[in-house]
Amino acid sequence: MPDPIPPAGWLPSALIPGPVPMIEWCEFGDAPLTEPFFGESLRKAEGRPANQGQRPVTTLDALIDAPPADGIVPSGFTFHMSRCGSTLVSQMLAASPRHIAICEAEPLDAVVQLQGMDPDRHAAALRAIVLALTRNRAGAAHAFVKADSWHAFALPLFRRAFPEVPWIFIHRDPVEVLVSHARRAGMQTQRGALPPAFTGGTDPALPPLEYAAQALARICEAALGHADGKALFVDYADLADNLFDRILPHFGVEPDAEETEAIAMASMRNAKDPRSLFLGDSEAKQAGATPEIREAAARVLGPVRARLLSAS
Repeated sequence: MPDPIPPAGWLPSALIPGPVPMIEWCEFGDAPLTEPFFGESLRKAEGRPANQGQRPVTTLDALIDAPPADGIVPSGFTFHMSRCGSTLVSQMLAASPRHIAICEAEPLDAVVQLQGMDPDRHAAALRAIVLALTRNRAGAAHAFVKADSWHAFALPLFRRAFPEVPWIFIHRDPVEVLVSHARRAGMQTQRGALPPAFTGGTDPALPPLEYAAQALARICEAALGHADGKALFVDYADLADNLFDRILPHFGVEPDAEETEAIAMASMRNAKDPRSLFLGDSEAKQAGATPEIREAAARVLGPVRARLLSAS
């Protein structure tokens, strides 16, 4: 039997598919979500005593019809090209104890990828899962949500669910992004890893490098195609300065002196391994680019990169 929505301190951990989709919950307590990705925070929370037995489950319909009253409407969404510093932005936003930062949460992705729902009901489901993830467990004033890169194709869904919330799209020199994916391919550049609706229709028969370039170009085109008055396009270059000068004002956030210092300190750490210092890798990636990568970057991604720079 499904349970009622659990009390504060519990966050969604998974969407269980089926004829009646279910939300599974995990007890986080008051622990801040300071790990680079939500999945890492989840794995840490799973060791808590309350999560050792059978966890609560709620129908998705129940969550839609009665989302947690303690969820915070996000102050901003982060969309991105991939491998372009978006995790660093999320870590900087998470550095303030007054902020909740949700980074690429699997339950959110599962709701976004639901098929066959009425558009309004789908938007209500997205709003409900976001408010469940941003439950205010420690007196936070702001919440921020970083989407997966392929969620650019779902921007109409996000805008329907949260028309009042500003959003940003981060992009980077395509050569450097393609080099990163050549070394370790993400789902967005792997043929067949995502449903067609989240590839922009990229032809899966294309060779790997061509597929990756086309898929990334379509992500960028989707963001540009759905730009509205709530959108801000941000180049990877000088990302830390952009956060203070453009991103925080765009999100309506005015950090105090203590928060400013904490955010600045976070900008000096490696976003995906906060125990180490951030070291820029643009020169190394440029040096590691093959002629084939440079050709694909210029031919496939060059035009959309120019449009992104014009919009930034």
